[in-house]
Amino acid sequence: MPGGFVDPGEGPQQAVRRETREETGLAVRIDELVGVYHLPATEQHVNEVVGIAYLCERTGGELQGSVESTALQYWHIENVPEWHRDAHALAANAHDVWHRKHATSP
Repeated sequence: MPGGFVDPGEGPQQAVRRETREETGLAVRIDELVGVYHLPATEQHVNEVVGIAYLCERTGGELQGSVESTALQYWHIENVPEWHRDAHALAANAHDVWHRKHATSP
């Protein structure tokens, strides 16, 4: 999952589009807010973090790594071998939002 900090003069949605482009080469459109999360400090991460997760749809670009992401590929959420910090919970919430959005009505 792409992620990063908001640059000065930039809002959260702008940061999502920029970070995704920088880290994956993909252009995205934000579809929906998934949630706002508090990530407490740990021994490895001394700062408290407020994370914002959005459900996005790819609108262009080609999947390619960068200095921040060297090995990219698409994974089914249950097959990801290793998650960064609390990313699995955020991805699971986004997956639930996506599934509800695309579920067919009986």
